[in-house]
This record gives sequence, C-alpha cells and structure tokens, in this order.
Amino acid sequence: MKIMKTNEITASDLLTACLHERQQVADELQNEVNQILASVLLWIQFTKKENNLKEDKSFLQAEINLKEAIVRLQRLHYLLVKND
Repeated sequence: MKIMKTNEITASDLLTACLHERQQVADELQNEVNQILASVLLWIQFTKKENNLKEDKSFLQAEINLKEAIVRLQRLHYLLVKND
C-alpha cells in the first residue's frame, strides 16, 4: 500500500482544477465578451433608428455579423460548461 504525500496532486484534483478553469473561461466569455458584442449591436441599432438608416447595407451586415458572433459565443459557453 502506497501512502500518498499531502503535496501530491491526484488525477481527480487535476480534473477538478481543469473543469474549474473551463468554467471560469466560459463565464468570462459570456459575461464580458458577449456583453460587449450585445452593447455594440444595440448602439448600431440605435444609430440606425436615430439616423433613419434602415436600408444601409453596411449597418445591416454589421448587425448580422454581431448577432452571429453572439450566437456562436453562447454555443461555445454551453460547450465549455457542459459536463460529459
């Protein structure tokens, strides 16, 4: 029977640390990056409305790209926090 020293890291400890790190990264993506993207999207929509730029294709494409980035970030967040 091998006695483990208290300063040895077990596989379980390492896995727990990795899962915790993944959770932190996922939360950072969701809470920080996604909020920034959503804020930019709102500013674009506000600017379009205030300046009557509904037909401006550059704003439309920017909105489409931001919405896609937000959806992809949400999917990535889900994949990172999902426990298999």
